[in-house]
Amino acid sequence: MKKVFLSMVCMASLVLMTACGGGNNNAKKEASDILEDAKEMVQKSEVVSSDWPENEYTKLIPKPENITITGNQEVDNMYYIGHRIVIKNFSKEDCKAYIEKLKAAGFTKPIAGMKDVITNDKETMFSFDALNADGVHASVGIMGSNGMIEITKKKNQE
Repeated sequence: MKKVFLSMVCMASLVLMTACGGGNNNAKKEASDILEDAKEMVQKSEVVSSDWPENEYTKLIPKPENITITGNQEVDNMYYIGHRIVIKNFSKEDCKAYIEKLKAAGFTKPIAGMKDVITNDKETMFSFDALNADGVHASVGIMGSNGMIEITKKKNQE
């Protein structure tokens, strides 16, 4: 379980640091805080449930089909609030199919500093980050055969 979370931490770090290029210290601080939250989750092996979570955040995104959830966690850091779901055996094709559902649900605007919603497209790593019209952020990614779905909004959006 810790290996899955650690791989997700690495993937999130790469995506965040890629999205935070330039000299934007606030973005770098946000990325650092998110990484620290993920490290703490790994250390505590905090798993709320292996079932699809039903809450105000996950209601904003489509429920993926035929997935094995290995963990989920509330996201509540200095900047964002929401939910993170870790998925086992989530292929690049599964990820792309789910991204199409997110786009159909209105997650089509690239995040600040990015030109496209696909933020990483490698053979063993793939990620998507987009906002909907309300500024809610959906992030989906894979590293190897594991995936992560995260739905967040800025704390000042509450």
